[in-house]
Amino acid sequence: MTLDIGAEVPMVRCDKIQLQQVMINLLLNAFDAVAGRCTADRVVSVKVSGAPQGDGIRIAVSDRGPGLNAAQIGEVFQPFSSLKPQGLGLGLPISCSIVSMHGGRLWAENNGDRGATFNILLPSVSGAEGSDLNQAS
Repeated sequence: MTLDIGAEVPMVRCDKIQLQQVMINLLLNAFDAVAGRCTADRVVSVKVSGAPQGDGIRIAVSDRGPGLNAAQIGEVFQPFSSLKPQGLGLGLPISCSIVSMHGGRLWAENNGDRGATFNILLPSVSGAEGSDLNQAS
């Protein structure tokens, strides 16, 4: 697993436990996607950076698994839709709801070479709110 955290990542207001649950779900799914692959492909990467528009953060969880076909990309966030034989199909829909409740967005896309990336976009805290958070820490 690799972790890349950008130097200029803005602060976000969130429920840490809920966001932790989203990250655990995305990481476990990524680990499942690379299980049984050759050693060179058993890679899961997490990248945290400022959002492209500069008004939030982007968290990307990438794997080098089989990726998703077009139908799967549209279905993975639907309740009771799972790509795993033992899966309930609730992890990604719940994760999507949590991210949405925080004013953000969760989506999936295939990587250029192989695997998939699940992206979270969360709005940043405004300047005054950020100052309050820094003082409260």
